[in-house]
Amino acid sequence: MENTENRVAEAGALTQNTQDPKVDDNSCENTNCHAKLDYIIRKLLQIDLMMKDITQRFDDHVFPRTKVLLPEVVFTSLPIKSVEDLEDFEQKLENVAYLQAFQTKIARLGGKNSSKKIINAMESIFSNEFAAYYSWQGRKHKEKISEQKIIKTLEDYLLKMVPDLNRATFNEVGACWFRFAKQRLLRAAK
Repeated sequence: MENTENRVAEAGALTQNTQDPKVDDNSCENTNCHAKLDYIIRKLLQIDLMMKDITQRFDDHVFPRTKVLLPEVVFTSLPIKSVEDLEDFEQKLENVAYLQAFQTKIARLGGKNSSKKIINAMESIFSNEFAAYYSWQGRKHKEKISEQKIIKTLEDYLLKMVPDLNRATFNEVGACWFRFAKQRLLRAAK
């Protein structure tokens, strides 16, 4: 036990007698020090790059990217003028990127109230020639438009986008717009 106490006392005396070497933060007394720091920095950069790569792979796997389409691409095939155009457009809406571009374009149309937003959307999607052969409920020997995918897609999006819009208003304004398609055609012909 005395030996242990003597060794502790000697170690304490040694630490009190030795002075800490003054090392400047900007200098390194050991020539090998810079090489080791460079090595550590290179390894940290490699680890950082590997982590970014792993994160990117994870994101690509969990959140697959869809091809982004500009909204203007959607409206090159609009307004719809025939049944074939309608079928083609509804098939394109199954593509997520095309659907998002369609929704972006609809959002940009604007309108001072919910009715005007619906009318602006209908005018940009359907030609009057096409609308003249359709009615909302399929009355008067016309085809029914309200059950078409494009109408359902438009309705769902506008209901989310416009807070004061409800299904009844959408149906009422949509039916009215299709009802007067023939009159708009006649006015445009004059």
